This record gives sequence, structure tokens and C-alpha cells, in this order.
Amino acid sequence: MKQLKSILSHAPHLVKQIDEHGRIPLHEAIGKGDLEMLRLLLEVGSPVEAMKRGDWTPLMQACAQMQGEGEEIALLTQFGADWRRRNREGWTPFQLAIRAAASTEDEEKAKRTIITIIKLVEHLDPIYWWDSRAFNNGRSCLFTAARSGFPWLFDLIHAHTGLAIGRLEQGMGVLANAVASGSASMVKHLLSLGYPMNDQGDWQPIHVAAASGNLPIVRILLEAGADLRVRSREGYTAQEIAEKTRQSSEIITLLKSN
Repeated sequence: MKQLKSILSHAPHLVKQIDEHGRIPLHEAIGKGDLEMLRLLLEVGSPVEAMKRGDWTPLMQACAQMQGEGEEIALLTQFGADWRRRNREGWTPFQLAIRAAASTEDEEKAKRTIITIIKLVEHLDPIYWWDSRAFNNGRSCLFTAARSGFPWLFDLIHAHTGLAIGRLEQGMGVLANAVASGSASMVKHLLSLGYPMNDQGDWQPIHVAAASGNLPIVRILLEAGADLRVRSREGYTAQEIAEKTRQSSEIITLLKSN
């Protein structure tokens, strides 16, 4: 680290140098999880909004990697990293963190990191939390959490949004997005919170379950009172969707018998 300090004191422009992968040293420090190097680079003027290959800022990379417990993320925020910035696919840093939290094996660590992030962004306008018009991919933080399949993750976001009954993103309500996650526990959790079985979406939860062939979730929805008469935007019932997508005979028989 002393050598790096010496080099940068004589050639501070190197913090902006781009390598063959489109990264600046700041991206490299995050990739290594080197908090000391990250702080040094920021203190000597590294551009905090530099885009790796024109797509990912350092903050996006830190959120997607989710190393440590949010120290890198907090440091980047301290130096002015923009939480509203989006990559080419329309993901914001927080959405990338939600996706990363859903795929980590250390749930407790992920939970602490998400809580740290929420404290950093809770002052932002409510549009950041759950207005889909703010995101190119059509899903807000709340809907992204619904698709994660993890009730604890959904609850952390939900605490800042409240019930989003009647809200649709990409033609689907919150419960339908939870069904798309394939997590029976998530579906049960959202039903317990009061999310309605039937909304005004193009695809109802039962349509999504029938199309995915998820028998446990189909059963949960039927027990909760799913209306099998309702049709999708294309005009199909859940049974017809199951038949068209060649789901198991068990699912088709279950839908017929109800």
C-alpha cells in the first residue's frame, strides 16, 4: 500500500486509467475486496461514477458482489456514488444488491448488508422504492424482492413501501411475481400479508403457477381461493395454459377438478 501511495502521489492521473476490460483501479479494488485500497483511490480523486465497459459503476459492482457487510458500499456512498444510476439492463445498485442477497448462502450476512443499504437510501424519494416507471426493466425494488423467493428480503423492502395492492409491473401484481419466483414459502407469506389472489393483471398468480408447472404453488393458490374462471390477457384459463405448456397430468387434473 505504501508503494501505491507513492506512485499515486507522483502520478494521480493513474486512478482514471482504463484497462483492457474497461475497468479503472476502483473497479479492481472492489473486485479484490480491498477496502484500504478503495479508500485511498477515492481520496486521491478516483471517478466514483466511472462505468466498467460503459455499463457498471463501482457502486453497482460492490452491490452485486456483496462482499463484507456493506463497508465498500457505504464508503462509495460517502464519496458521492449515485444510487439512481442504471446499467444497460435497467438495474439500479439496490436492485443488484437484492438479486445478490437472494443468491448468497450466508443469509444473516446478506440481511445485515441490505439493512446497511436501506439506511443509506431510505432518504431517497419513494419513486426509488417502488415506482416501476423509474426502471428500464419494468420492476421496482419491491417487485424485485418479490421475485427473490426470500420472505425476509421482501419484508425489509416492504417495511418502506407498505402493501402494494393494485400495483402492476409488467402486467403482473406482487403475488404473481412471488409465484414466478417458484418459492412456496414466499407465496404463503404474501398471502398472509394480505396480498389478493386476484388482481387486474394480465396474468393472475394461478396463470403463472400453471405455466411454470409448480404443483405445490398451484395447490396453495387453489386452497386460498384462486378463481379458475378468470382468463389471461391472451384469453386462456389456468387449465388451458397448463395444457398448452404441456404440464404434468397431475396439474391438469387438479385444475380440472376444481
